[in-house]
Amino acid sequence: MASVSSPSVFASSREKASATPSSILASVLQVFGSLKLTVTLFAMALVLVFAGTLAQHHLNMLEVKQRYFTSWVAMMHFEDLVPYAFIPHENPLRGAIPIPGGALIGALLMINLVAAKITRFHVHASGTRLYAGITALVFGLVTSR
Repeated sequence: MASVSSPSVFASSREKASATPSSILASVLQVFGSLKLTVTLFAMALVLVFAGTLAQHHLNMLEVKQRYFTSWVAMMHFEDLVPYAFIPHENPLRGAIPIPGGALIGALLMINLVAAKITRFHVHASGTRLYAGITALVFGLVTSR
C-alpha cells in the first residue's frame, strides 16, 4: 500500500497544477465542439421554433420574431403554448419560462461548428493538391465580389 507521502501522488497533482495554456485551450475546444452540445442546441432550437409557431396565433410575425428569434433570452409565455384554438379558455394563462433565444442558440451553434472543425477535421492534402485548393478558394473569393 502506498503511503500518502509517495512522490507519485504529488507528481500527479503538480502536473495538474501546471496545465499549459494550449492544454486548457484544447479542453475548452473539446467542450464547445462536442456532439452532445450540438444535439442539445438543436433540441433547444426545436422548442424555440415550436413556441414561436404557436405564438403566431395571437401575435403578428414581427412580434414573434422579436420575442423569440432575435432575442438572447426569450420569455416563453404559457399563453403562447396553449392557444385558444387548441384549448378554449376564458382568461389568458399567466406566467412565462425563460429559455435561450434565437440569437444565443445561433451564436452557440456557430461556436460549436468552429470548435468542432478545429478539433475533429484535419487537412489531408499536401504539396500541389493543397496549393491548388487554396488557389481555387482564393480565386473564388476574389471573383465573387
